[in-house]
Amino acid sequence: MAEGRWRSLAGAAAAGLALAAASAAAFGPEVWLRWPEALPRFHDVVYNDPALKGDAGTPYGVLMLVGLPGWLAFLTIPALAFLVWKVFRSTDDLAARLVTVAGAAILAGPYALPYDRALLAPAVAAGVVATLDDRRWLLSVLAASLYALLVPPAFLGVLAAMVMPLIARRPPGVASA
Repeated sequence: MAEGRWRSLAGAAAAGLALAAASAAAFGPEVWLRWPEALPRFHDVVYNDPALKGDAGTPYGVLMLVGLPGWLAFLTIPALAFLVWKVFRSTDDLAARLVTVAGAAILAGPYALPYDRALLAPAVAAGVVATLDDRRWLLSVLAASLYALLVPPAFLGVLAAMVMPLIARRPPGVASA
C-alpha cells in the first residue's frame, strides 16, 4: 500500500479467497463456520498453558499477563502502520521491508509463539550483513542479539528486529548487494 501497488494487494486478496473456497470445497464449509467457535478455546490454551503463559510474544500478550485489557495493544497499530510506511518510503532494500512488514504483522496480533517470531530470522541476518561495512554495525548486531535472545517480554526482540532497517537504511533506488 505504501507504494500504491493496489493490483498486488487485490491479487493477494483474490488468492486468499480462492484458497478459502478450495478448502471449503475440500473439507466442507462447516469447517469455516466452526472456526470462530474455536478461537476462544485457542485463546485459553495460549494464555493459560503454563509453558506458553510466560512467553508474551506481543504487546497484547504482555497486557494480558499483567492483568490489563489486551485490546489496549491494538492502539499501537497506527504506529506500526506508520513504521511500515516510513521504511517502504525510505528504502528499496527487500530485507528491510521484509523484517518491517513481518514484524508489524507479528506485533499487531494477539499472540506470537516462538515459531512465529522465527520468520524474521532471515531478514535479521540480512540486516546485520548489510551494516557490516559501516559504523552502524554494532547497533545492528545489538538489535539482532536482542531478537535472538528472546528477552522477556519477547516482543521486544521483534521490535528490535524492526528497528534494524532504520539503522541500516539505504536511500530509495539503492538496493542491497
